[in-house]
Amino acid sequence: MEKAASFLLYQKQRTITEISESVGFNDISSFCKTFKRFYGFTPIQFKNESPQKYSEICNTNDNINKIQISFKQYIYNSNNALN
Repeated sequence: MEKAASFLLYQKQRTITEISESVGFNDISSFCKTFKRFYGFTPIQFKNESPQKYSEICNTNDNINKIQISFKQYIYNSNNALN
C-alpha cells in the first residue's frame, strides 16, 4: 500500500487502475477497499492531496545553538528510486 500511496502522490498522471495493477491487484474494487482500510481515504481522495501534507518539517538545535531544519517524508517518493 505504501508504494501505491507514493504513486498516487508523486505520479499523478497515472490512473488508479494502472497503479492498482502495478502493485499487484487485478481487481480495482479490491484495491480501493484495501487502500481505504489502510489509509482511511479512497485512492482518489488521497491522489488529490498535496505531498506536503504527508511530511514533517521540524527545527532542532545543534551543539552550537544554530537551528537546523530537518525534513522527514512519511510517504516514500518512488520517483527518486526509479530514476
